[in-house]
Amino acid sequence: MGLLFWNQGIKFLLGVVALGCLMFYPEVSFATENGENIVQQSTNNEIFLAKVKENGKWGYIDQTGRSIIPIVFNDVGDFSSGIAKVKLNGKYGYYNKTGKEIIPAIYDELGDIEGGMIWAKLKGKYGYFDTLGQLVIPFEFDDFVGFKDDLFLLKKNKNWQYYNKTGQKAFEGTYKNASFFYNGLALVSQDDKYGYINKKGEIVIPYQYKSANRFSEGLAAVRENGKWGVINKEGKMVIKPQFSAWVYNFDDGIATIKDGGKYKYIDKKGELLCEADFDEVYPFNGEIAEVRKKVSKFCWGGFLLTAAMGSIVDHPAPNTSVRRIEIDQNDLTTQKQKRGYIDKKGDFVVSTKNDQVDKFHGGIVRVVTDGKSGYMNIKGEYIIPAQYDAILGFSEGVVGASKDKKWGYVDLKGNEVIPFKYDMGSDFSEGLAAVKILDKWACINKEGTQIVRLKYNAINGFSEGVTTAKINNAWVILDTAGNTIMSENAAIEDMTYSKNGLIQFKENKKWGYMNHQGDKVIEAKYDSVTDFLKR
Repeated sequence: MGLLFWNQGIKFLLGVVALGCLMFYPEVSFATENGENIVQQSTNNEIFLAKVKENGKWGYIDQTGRSIIPIVFNDVGDFSSGIAKVKLNGKYGYYNKTGKEIIPAIYDELGDIEGGMIWAKLKGKYGYFDTLGQLVIPFEFDDFVGFKDDLFLLKKNKNWQYYNKTGQKAFEGTYKNASFFYNGLALVSQDDKYGYINKKGEIVIPYQYKSANRFSEGLAAVRENGKWGVINKEGKMVIKPQFSAWVYNFDDGIATIKDGGKYKYIDKKGELLCEADFDEVYPFNGEIAEVRKKVSKFCWGGFLLTAAMGSIVDHPAPNTSVRRIEIDQNDLTTQKQKRGYIDKKGDFVVSTKNDQVDKFHGGIVRVVTDGKSGYMNIKGEYIIPAQYDAILGFSEGVVGASKDKKWGYVDLKGNEVIPFKYDMGSDFSEGLAAVKILDKWACINKEGTQIVRLKYNAINGFSEGVTTAKINNAWVILDTAGNTIMSENAAIEDMTYSKNGLIQFKENKKWGYMNHQGDKVIEAKYDSVTDFLKR
């Protein structure tokens, strides 16, 4: 259950990790997301299933404990569009939410759903299924890019071709390189020259460029006589060739280039907006853009925070393989980097000189400077000064923080709303937060009033009106008024928060589910369990 514990406590843990160290409180876990409405009974259109592991095998059960997807697989994936991927003896297939086999587990590789289609690999060849398990594209292709705008881009005999959803060629024509259609045109190449075609396969801009980029916002970068310029959809050069390096896609009227060893931002007229002397730059999002600098000292806090949040970069390298150009990259920043933000003049909004900078969310960003944490707004102004040893994410309008080894809470304006007198604190959930004094836990409301008495050894966050807590080596269930719903049960070894009306519990080293009253609904017989979710 280690992964489950991490999921429950991730918001709290990240707040601590920002200091560059890792703290463990083995008896305490925190729920950080609000539960959905409690569902007492599933219907045909509303099915709640949980992934479980028994005797080393995985499957899915419903809220009565009935096996829906047999517990016989080496692994099962999450549901998407009503189906879940399964793995059996190194082969892959798909099942739907009623337990029907949609695609048998006989394929060497099997993709995720993309536009209602699923790629598969069998005996070295690629094909495509729809989500009903019907074979749309036969297994006769050497490679693929994907499915977009009702078109497949597939490779056969060293050439790329376009196919429609009926499995027929969209139009005649094969290409050495090809892209999907953007702004109605696709980048293709023949005889080492690039040009553009429309959706009828007609050549709109002739093969004439040694290198080129796809269209974005009606413009595309092309290389002519060793320099990069920009053309419009009629093939007219609107920014003359002048850049020595690749021009990236336009986003909100701004494109990035790397010229003379520096990144630069230009507008649609080719006019320089600003230079950015950084190792990585990202497209502008409104008035600010993310930038990154490499650092020589590794920081655990920085690694975990950025890796958990991630980002998307649209910076394909020129003349790379078609698949690499077409697929956005999830940049999970595991390198030794520092993040910052600049405005359209190239000035810092948030400097990369900070110890750690999170991603902006809701117009605010968590910043660590000289080992102290705070929050900034999109203007680069501190709304909560960087004076705290650790700081959590905002939950229900307040944020937990620590200073001088004590925890308290502040609001969005940085005002102290709950005194700093606790040894530990968690996020608020359903109006209550768990706090610790010495070795005991309680729950307080936003006025700092103790609702759940300070006497528990461990306590989870509230979800669906209840929480679970540990006292005297026994577990109990409490409501938001602090009343005991299920009295002390010493046979229970561990419990989690409620999700869709059921609580996970551990007994005799196995996991099962109980309701809010403490009645065991599904016996504890599983090695591992997950939440019941609508599938």
